[in-house]
Amino acid sequence: MKLHDLLAHHGIVANPFADEDAQTDPVFQGRCRASTFHPQWDKIYGDPSS
Repeated sequence: MKLHDLLAHHGIVANPFADEDAQTDPVFQGRCRASTFHPQWDKIYGDPSS
């Protein structure tokens, strides 16, 4: 089974593993940024208001 088939089987539209950088990762932006804290937040995420 290919990754595309696996994701489609579970109704997942976008590949959650596609982005490796937190600044462009929609999974991180949508789920983690509200509850995640790190003292070097700017280096990890960038501007949290975006």
